[in-house]
Amino acid sequence: MKPKLIIIDDDVSITDSYKIFLSKNFDVSLSTSIVEGKEKFSNNHYDIAIIDLSFPNKPEGGLELCSFIAENCPNTISIIMTAYDSIRLEENSKKLKIFDIITKGTTKTRDQLIASINDALVSLESILIKRITKDIFFDSNTHKPLPFVIKQFYVKHYNGIVDTSFSNIPVDTQWIFLTGKNAFGKTALLQSMALGLHGKLDNRTILAENQKTNIYVELKENFTNKIIHLDSEHLKEFVAYGPSRIEIQSPRTQNQVDHKSSKLYSLFNHDGICLNIAYDMLLWKLEKKPIYDIVIDMLLKLIPQIGKIEFIDDELVFYEKDANDPDLLFDPLPFSQLSVGQRSIIAMIGDIISRFKRYHPEIDNPEHFSGIVIIDELEAHLHPTLQVKLPTLLSDLFPKIQFIASTHSALPFLGAPEKSIFFKVNRDHEHGIWAEPIELIVKELTPNLLLTSPLFDMAHVLHIDQKNILKVRTEDNYKDMEKNDNAQKILKEFEDSDKDYPDDLFNNNVHDE
Repeated sequence: MKPKLIIIDDDVSITDSYKIFLSKNFDVSLSTSIVEGKEKFSNNHYDIAIIDLSFPNKPEGGLELCSFIAENCPNTISIIMTAYDSIRLEENSKKLKIFDIITKGTTKTRDQLIASINDALVSLESILIKRITKDIFFDSNTHKPLPFVIKQFYVKHYNGIVDTSFSNIPVDTQWIFLTGKNAFGKTALLQSMALGLHGKLDNRTILAENQKTNIYVELKENFTNKIIHLDSEHLKEFVAYGPSRIEIQSPRTQNQVDHKSSKLYSLFNHDGICLNIAYDMLLWKLEKKPIYDIVIDMLLKLIPQIGKIEFIDDELVFYEKDANDPDLLFDPLPFSQLSVGQRSIIAMIGDIISRFKRYHPEIDNPEHFSGIVIIDELEAHLHPTLQVKLPTLLSDLFPKIQFIASTHSALPFLGAPEKSIFFKVNRDHEHGIWAEPIELIVKELTPNLLLTSPLFDMAHVLHIDQKNILKVRTEDNYKDMEKNDNAQKILKEFEDSDKDYPDDLFNNNVHDE
């Protein structure tokens, strides 16, 4: 397929002559006015635009077109043609993403234009996502996209990733799950996605030092489709977490906060520090803001074992429930004395709330926060019951946030919301790290089926030393197994006794009166 090129110039003789010598290698369109040029861009994608600077009654009208293209068609390369110098042209060339400026009316004009077009073609090769795609939906009836959502993602040359991409992601997808064996590249993929959303610089630290690394993301940002890349402006409403997320700010760590609590630090390091939600909650409590009670309720929903949360002498404390009597509460515990799983949940959710509240201080209910959250090893430190519940809980508490998470466990899939998609991360010598979409209706599968599905590729889920398949228990749950064992015990006792079975025990014609 030929690259698409458009020539916008009010001089028909120029546009026609350019079309003749460019049509051999390009699919060429013509336009003679600013208005017509904008209309063509509204309905078509062009790889390269050759634009005259001067139009009737608009000496620098070409800049208006360049501005329109930069805003609406960021992956179109603009080349300006002009017969005179312009100070504004030089001043705005970088802002308007003008690739080159060619002087008209010289014997070298055509040669310069061809050279510039060839350079532009080389530059186009680095653009991994060239055009905005049409929105697709899980629910084609409601057509309700999330405010922020990844539509497609493309990465080359990053930490073992040679060339891989995700595409055709519905814009109402709330969860993107990654599975894969250890050391197959799940973390590398999450890191590259984070870099694509945030940029390669995090708190003055360069996170992508390979000059060949190239990352593009098509996303919906505040309901507007756009394409961003590694070197473009970053997404504000975004944060990422690595597997270690139990350390929070304290007076002892305060001097490390700026360095170790940046947006991406946790995903790239093992000693990240989460923002301490208690600092914000104390302020909200003193100011009697409704968000204080809302956050208390959110934390209680996330951790069912906690029955009460309050401040004692400016310290946030937690009361655990008695397992036998939920109305009874144990003595209050500070955050540091909670279990690792509880601390992990509180630290991460508190960090999400604190950060997104900073992004949007006007929002008082975290339910209205919107953005994207990346979580590596979602199941880390969590009991199986919470692994199952966590995806649904997070979706209910943050219905406008898209979550992208890796996991080694099948249990989170038992709680995966309906609008979820799944990728298995693979790695081989020829292709490096790559992701394969897996289409499964997970709500119809048991853990055994999930573990032996393409998501996890286990051959079976039997004990490693079990040689007799007839002894494997196949009941759906442990209580059913106990009932069957009890029934077998009763039958065995009856068999060993001197009692006889009733004559009508197996008579199908006998009915209860």
